[in-house]
This record gives sequence, structure tokens and C-alpha cells, in this order.
Amino acid sequence: MARTYQLLLPYRRFELRSGLSNVEAARALANSVERGRFRFQRGSVRFQQGPRGSTFAIQRVIRYRNTFLPRIDLHIREDGLGCSVSVTMGLPRPAQIFAMAWLMVPSAMLAVSFAGMLRHGGIGAAYIVFAGLLFASGWRMIVAGFSFEAIKAERILVKVLRADR
Repeated sequence: MARTYQLLLPYRRFELRSGLSNVEAARALANSVERGRFRFQRGSVRFQQGPRGSTFAIQRVIRYRNTFLPRIDLHIREDGLGCSVSVTMGLPRPAQIFAMAWLMVPSAMLAVSFAGMLRHGGIGAAYIVFAGLLFASGWRMIVAGFSFEAIKAERILVKVLRADR
């Protein structure tokens, strides 16, 4: 369940179905995951961090900087014809803190502007537009950075697990 502050933040949850058994799926994921590494190291793996039994907490390995790279939590369950993988993507904690701080500034500006307009009538219309644009551009930057990486990660997971959505 999402916390209240996460309602504004990008978040994806979906289910993948694979013909692989849960052991084969865990092995396929484990072969695509390694412990944390330096950003510019070369390697053949697609994800970093690691497995915890049938649960994985991973992030995609990229060779560029993206603060909004999703943290991916996967849980593998046995299914009648293979396995089912629950996937949850969300912002890592430092990115959540940055995003909330970024969005709080224009939100405070909007609140002060509305309060000023109610008290003094007509004051701050340009300020409201500026704060609204600041909020919208910040939120759009966060969602775009997250979505770009989430789509790529989903494609890789489907390929690694030989899965269907």
C-alpha cells in the first residue's frame, strides 16, 4: 500500500507470468544480477544488488546518470504452468526525499499565494502561475525520468524471465 507522500511519486506494480519454474526464474534473475558496482564498470549483467530467496531487490545497471532510476522489488511464486512474478517499481529513498523537497517548495509558494489572494484580494496571480509551472515542471521531470527507466527495466525483465504480461 502506498504511503500518502507516495501518491504524487511515480510507482508501478504489475504481474509477469513465465513458463519457467520458480527455481529456474530465480536462477535466471540471479544470473542477471550482481552486487553493487561502480557506475562505469563494464559487465554483462543487467541488474545490481541481490536476491533474498524468492524475493529480489534490484536496480538496472546503466552507464549514465539518472537519479530517478527505479528500485525494483520482485517476488516469485509457483504457478500452475510455471511461475508468477510480482513486480513493484518505485523511486529509491534518496530520490523520494529529493522529489518531495522539490515539490514542497512550489506547493508552499502556492499556499502562500492563495492565502495572500484571500486576504488582500487579487495579489499574487503571477506568483501562482509561476509556482504552478514550477510544480508541474518538477513533477514532469520526476515522472519522465522514472518512466523512461521503468519501461526499459520491464522489457529486460520480460526477456530474462521469458515472460508474458
